[in-house]
Amino acid sequence: MNLKDLKHLNTLLNDFAWFGQTFLHTGTGLEWNTIGGRDYFATAWMEFFKGINDGTYYRLAEAITDAPYVSHFRKEVEERLNPLLAELEAMAVEQGLHKIKVHIDVGKFKSYETKLKQLSADGIIFDIIQDDDDIRDTYFIDGAPDQIRSYIMHGIKGVIDRYTSAEQEKIRGLESRLKELETELQEKKLFWPCRMLGA
Repeated sequence: MNLKDLKHLNTLLNDFAWFGQTFLHTGTGLEWNTIGGRDYFATAWMEFFKGINDGTYYRLAEAITDAPYVSHFRKEVEERLNPLLAELEAMAVEQGLHKIKVHIDVGKFKSYETKLKQLSADGIIFDIIQDDDDIRDTYFIDGAPDQIRSYIMHGIKGVIDRYTSAEQEKIRGLESRLKELETELQEKKLFWPCRMLGA
């Protein structure tokens, strides 16, 4: 594994951890007013709710646990994800379904329109955009903060477990090889005096 692999893994980790960090910073996914947009074409809430609904979050977890990484970067992954997991576990989370109010900058509506229509078609937001005159700055999402947190934590635990089990498998392999070498050494010690006598 080289620096290029580590850099790629860190990019994946940044995108993956963003979901947990964003959930923490939004008061368990309920307060989105203070969270800035990720880019011009989508706000943070669009990326967050789209990502946990369309499998993006899951795909990032899968990419991080890709076989080439797990035997090399356990320390980096644990150092990045364990503190985030601890924060998520310690936070107080509201139970049940909530109507989450989310906003857009109406001046950027043309940039957001395609994503908003997709979110509407996917049933993530419940405001159907009829036409260009039907522009609003506030939309609503039904979400259960406790379920969202569980989903995020499940993903993080899955990644950590995969790296831990890979490390344990590596240790078991080394222990097995060590036992084989010890057996070989014992056998050589037993046969060495016989060989000397034969000489």
